[in-house]
Amino acid sequence: MKKSTLAKFLTAALSASLVLTACTSKPAETPKEPEKAAAPSGPVSIDFWFAVGGKSQEWIKAATEKFNASQKDVIVTSTYQGDYYTNHQKLSTALAANSAPAISMIEVASMPFFADNDVLADIGALSKGDAQVKDYVPGLMKEAVWKGKTIAVPFNRSVPVLYINKNALKDAGLDPNGPKNWDELRDYAKKLTVVKDGKVERWGFLTPVDIWFYEAMVFQAGGSFYSADMKKATFNDEAGQKALQFWVDLIHTDKVMEMPQGEKYNAWDVSTKAFTEGKAAMIYSTTGRLQSHLNGSKDKFEMGTAFLPAGSKGYATPTGGANVVILNTVPKEQQQAAWTFLKWLTNPENAADFAKTTGYIPVTNSGVKLLEDYYKQVPQAKTAVDQLQYAQPRPQSPSYAEMQETVMKALQKAVLKEASVKDALDEAAALATKNLK
Repeated sequence: MKKSTLAKFLTAALSASLVLTACTSKPAETPKEPEKAAAPSGPVSIDFWFAVGGKSQEWIKAATEKFNASQKDVIVTSTYQGDYYTNHQKLSTALAANSAPAISMIEVASMPFFADNDVLADIGALSKGDAQVKDYVPGLMKEAVWKGKTIAVPFNRSVPVLYINKNALKDAGLDPNGPKNWDELRDYAKKLTVVKDGKVERWGFLTPVDIWFYEAMVFQAGGSFYSADMKKATFNDEAGQKALQFWVDLIHTDKVMEMPQGEKYNAWDVSTKAFTEGKAAMIYSTTGRLQSHLNGSKDKFEMGTAFLPAGSKGYATPTGGANVVILNTVPKEQQQAAWTFLKWLTNPENAADFAKTTGYIPVTNSGVKLLEDYYKQVPQAKTAVDQLQYAQPRPQSPSYAEMQETVMKALQKAVLKEASVKDALDEAAALATKNLK
C-alpha cells in the first residue's frame, strides 16, 4: 500500500458524502505485508462482500452454497454489504482496520480509487495465464485493467438502455422500436405525454438525474470528463452543457419529463415504478433491472428495449455495475482461493445463468453464446450486449468517485433552476479540477 493509504481509507469511510480522496496531515504507517503461511492443512476460508439485492442477492447466495458443496479446498462466506456506496465505505473502513475480506465487489467508477492505493491483487498473476481471463467480454474489461495489469473481473455489469412501452408508441403512431436520436426522443416524448384537466396522466419520458445517464449524453455529444492529460475537468464544455440543457428543456420548456423525484437509487425506483404502472412511456434505466421491468409490465403492456438515442456525434454508452476484485492485503493462500472461487463464479455457465436471472450482461464471450436461444425468446435482453460496440470507459481517475457527487449536485441545481446550466457545470468543473491537482 501507499504510505497514506490507511489514512485515506479511514477518511473515506467516515465521510457521509463519500468524499473519497481526502488526505491527512500525518500519514499512517504502512501495514506489514502478510507473512507467508505454511500450506494449509484444511480448506481455506474466505469472505466475499457483495453489493446487490433482490434476484442478484438470491443468486449469489445460492451460487456460494453450490460452490462450497462442489469441492473441499475453499469455503466462501458471502455477505451483503448494502448498495455500492455503502459497500465502498465499508471496504474503506475494513482496509483502514486491516480487516478487509479476500474478495469484494467494487462499483466500476470506484475502481481507480482502490487501484491507485495498491490494494488490489494482480489477477493476471494469480490466474497464471488461465484461458478464461481472455474470454471476458472486451467491452467490459476497460474498467478492469490498471496500468497494464488486470486487477478485476467483470461480474454484475450493465449498460443503460431505453425502456419502451411499445403499446403506447403504437397508439401514438410512432415506431415501436423507439427513437433513434435526441431530436426523435424529444418528439416522441411530446406525442406520448398525456395531459387531462391540467394534470399529467403519463409522461413521455423519465430519467433519474444521475451521473451515469449524463455520462452517456456527454459521450454522445462528443465530450469528455477530463482532458487528455488528466489535469482538467472538461464536462463543462459545449458537449456537457448541451447534454444537461437537453434535460432542462424536456422538463421546463417541453414539459414532457417530470421533475426527477428522489436521489441516487431511490430516483431509479421512482422511474421504474412510473414505467411499470404505465405513467411513463419511456425511461432510461440499467439493463440490470430488465427482469424487474419485464415482471412489472407483464400483462399490462409489451415492453421493449433500445439503444440510448444518439447525440450529434452518434451512439455512445458508459458501462456500469461492479467488478469483483481480490484484495492483496490478505495472505497469498486466501488470494489464490479467491481466484479459484472467482473463476468458478464467472465461468461461462454461471455467467449465462446470472445474466438470464437478472438482466445483467453475460461477462464472457462463451456465456453470450450460451444465451443465443434465450435472446431469441427475450430479445429485450440482447440490446445491452449489442450496445457494447459503442461502449466508452468511465474516467479512470482516483478522484472520480468523489467527482460523481460533485457533478450530480450540479445536475440537480440546473434541473431545479437554482443555477444556469453553464454556471452549475462551471462551478462543478472548477472543484473537480482542484481535486485532480
